[in-house]
Amino acid sequence: MHILGNCSCIALLPRIHVLYDMAAPGLPALRGINPSLDKSTSMYKIISRYLFREVAYTLAAVGSVLILIFVSHRLVRILAEAAVGRISSDLVLQLLGLKLVSSLGFLLPLIFFLAVILALGRLHRDSEITAIRASGLGMMRLVRVVGVLGVLFAVPVAVLTLYFSPQARTTVQEIYLQAKDSPSLGGIQAGRFTEFADGEQVLYVERVLPAEARMEGVFAQAQGSNGSARMDVLYAQRAAQQVMENGDRFMVMEEGYRYGGEPGGADYVITHFRTHGLRIEEEAVGTLHRKLSAWGSDELVGSENSAHIAELQWRISLPLSVIILSVLAVPLSQSAPRQGKYARFFTAVVVYFCYTNLLGVARSLVERGELGTIIGLGWVHLGFALVSFGLLFYHRSGQWHWAAIRRRWRRARDSA
Repeated sequence: MHILGNCSCIALLPRIHVLYDMAAPGLPALRGINPSLDKSTSMYKIISRYLFREVAYTLAAVGSVLILIFVSHRLVRILAEAAVGRISSDLVLQLLGLKLVSSLGFLLPLIFFLAVILALGRLHRDSEITAIRASGLGMMRLVRVVGVLGVLFAVPVAVLTLYFSPQARTTVQEIYLQAKDSPSLGGIQAGRFTEFADGEQVLYVERVLPAEARMEGVFAQAQGSNGSARMDVLYAQRAAQQVMENGDRFMVMEEGYRYGGEPGGADYVITHFRTHGLRIEEEAVGTLHRKLSAWGSDELVGSENSAHIAELQWRISLPLSVIILSVLAVPLSQSAPRQGKYARFFTAVVVYFCYTNLLGVARSLVERGELGTIIGLGWVHLGFALVSFGLLFYHRSGQWHWAAIRRRWRRARDSA
């Protein structure tokens, strides 16, 4: 469907009505047509559907690219953690999904803003925006269509930031805490000393092979039981963990030596072994100290703590920014036909990062108590909303209407 052809056909409806009214006065069906009403409503519906489709296609493309970049970056980091044994390899995909959910609330406003900029930029490049305006739909109608899209898109962003993202962050923290406190292979990192049983057992591993569920170059130190001064030092070429039926965990070491005795004494016993089992003392999982970003939104509501208020305002700011950016994208996407749809891309990125950085600055000021919680992050949204409507006022006819502004100023001054 070509938008220029549709708009031209709609623009001809009043003329067609007059011709048929003159040539065929006996056709009551044609006399019942209200051309101006049909022209306005039909044109608005056609262009709305057309813009919805254009933005949706661009949104899918931009979203796929940015989410793929984010997932690739996170996957590399998670695989690096699994390679050194900080987490189990079985948790890689789960952590990747949780981190994606926790960050989508921040990514989606950028994705939507760039999608609208690129979609409207293509319409400007192909002169379709000119055809739309020539058919009677001004910039404010265009803002209305894009604004409706912004409101619809802000709903899932709000659900993510207020509900799902905090839950995902809490789950991520729990996984890392369990991996740190658990004596399983996933909690052992190569090249680091790992303590168990309040420091009574120390383990050092030169190399961890998660795929084979074993370790190489294992050094272990264990204190004697019941307050004994005896100490055992073990070294083995290989080791793996084994869980018994009753839940006890053993480090099964192969091809190594055991040195046993009291520190400072000369009565050490050196034993060579083919296989030796060292019982790993279980510990209670540490307390989870959740970060503020992992708190539920219901826990933040009603709090008088400035940090809690700043966090809640930040979560509300993300869906609100979608609506403001959707309005800002309309005048910001305007370009000459020969400039192409990427002409305003760099400008849009700069504007977005200025917006988010100012929100971050306001958030920090509220957390430190240097900015009132009533003002909070609202001044940033108000400023960008004023910029958006200022640009709309400028681009409505391509000038600032300085002459009209001066005339109104003179009238107000003279009347005063």
